[in-house]
Amino acid sequence: MIREGTVGVIPTDSQRNSTSVPVMLNPLSGCGSCQAAGGCGIKLLPSSPDALVVDATQAAHLTLCAGDQVQVHLPDPDTGWLRMVVLAYGLPSLGMLFGALAGFWLADVMQLSQWRDALSFLGFVAGLGGGLIAWNRAEKSVTDRVKQHLRPESASIIKIIEHAALK
Repeated sequence: MIREGTVGVIPTDSQRNSTSVPVMLNPLSGCGSCQAAGGCGIKLLPSSPDALVVDATQAAHLTLCAGDQVQVHLPDPDTGWLRMVVLAYGLPSLGMLFGALAGFWLADVMQLSQWRDALSFLGFVAGLGGGLIAWNRAEKSVTDRVKQHLRPESASIIKIIEHAALK
């Protein structure tokens, strides 16, 4: 993904331990694919007006100054989001299904056929609660793994759009 941003205060050579410089990325107005239409509903979602600051690797041939407008390349996310969607819908759905079946089975085993619907409903609700708790636990570990993969340290500056000195 290509993003635009402004170079922050560049540390002096004595304070610097690498070739990275802070870049304040401009907030996205879209999803990164189209950025213009917003017809998919992205504009309905809350967005942060704050700029994201990343440490981007500076290419050797680029001479940067604080305030320069630059293009930054960020790695595209993998399919970690798909795992989160499957867990978010799958675990509660499986919990509801197995809970309802367990309630139905329990009514048959205990020979309470008149309570079959009530026990199935209670099993359904209990299964939903268990599925949501399982999702809550799984979501934290998956989110941490996805965040580790999307570390902003892997950003790199591609080109300078506008030098601050020329403004």
